[in-house]
Amino acid sequence: MQQTVLECTGLTVEYRGQRVLNGLSLSLESGGIYALVGRKGAGKTTFIRTIAGHLWQNEGQYSLFGQTGRRELERARRKVGFLIDEPVFIATMTARQNLKAVAKIKAAKRVDYDRLLTLAGVENLSRSIMNGYSIGMRLRYAVAAALVGDPELLVLDEPIRGVNGGGVRDFWRMMREVHEQWGSTILIVCEELRDVYGLADKFIFMRGGKVVAVRTAGEIAGCCTRRIVLRTSDDASAVHALKRVADEVELTGDGIVVLSQRLSADEISQSMKANGIEIRNIEQSGQDVSEYYNSLIGGGQNA
Repeated sequence: MQQTVLECTGLTVEYRGQRVLNGLSLSLESGGIYALVGRKGAGKTTFIRTIAGHLWQNEGQYSLFGQTGRRELERARRKVGFLIDEPVFIATMTARQNLKAVAKIKAAKRVDYDRLLTLAGVENLSRSIMNGYSIGMRLRYAVAAALVGDPELLVLDEPIRGVNGGGVRDFWRMMREVHEQWGSTILIVCEELRDVYGLADKFIFMRGGKVVAVRTAGEIAGCCTRRIVLRTSDDASAVHALKRVADEVELTGDGIVVLSQRLSADEISQSMKANGIEIRNIEQSGQDVSEYYNSLIGGGQNA
């Protein structure tokens, strides 16, 4: 049975004399993967900081697992794993030592450290200090740290900032694993729709401090029908290269067909050039996720 894990009604927050949240309303049901998407300045981080208890709203209210009072919300937050800003860790300690420190802070008992380290992909580096970890490895550790205490809701604010393409794909695979193994409801905050397309079940779009649209994955897929067809000097090698960066690639009688909604024609051209493959013809039709996003919410920054 689904439960409402987070609900906001008319949430308004003023910060340094500016209204950052402007009557925001939304609802998250248990068991889903949600994406909160909006341009820089839309109020996303302010919203996350508010439900985390770092800021207090001027108007409206929100509930976590049905709780609304200050003391009740503090208790409810113990069921939430937050990742806000940069991952926090002690660089001179190992990942296991850092996780143990997090468990002590959260007063979490019966923590399966091996399971968390395996999820983070650092089980073979458990004796290495974290100062030598890459950005992607630190991010994976940070998710493992947020999962200490087995939270029912996992909130990740701009988790892939600074992560390269391969690291992004690895991270989304980890998110699916978290959802399947832990059963947590997941809320991912992101600036670009293309970065979470194909992962979330439902997308919540913000602009000007409020929700302007809510779409299911199916509704977005029905609007995004981008199809790119290309011919190259070496189609077999081109297909092999494209499958490393795109999910849907097929060699047909018409040429190489790419249905990935996250990969643009320019990025395909760059990939071919990097692999020493000449593009002889390339055509595209339909709307991709970036174009859909722009039509829905507009481009550029917003207040």
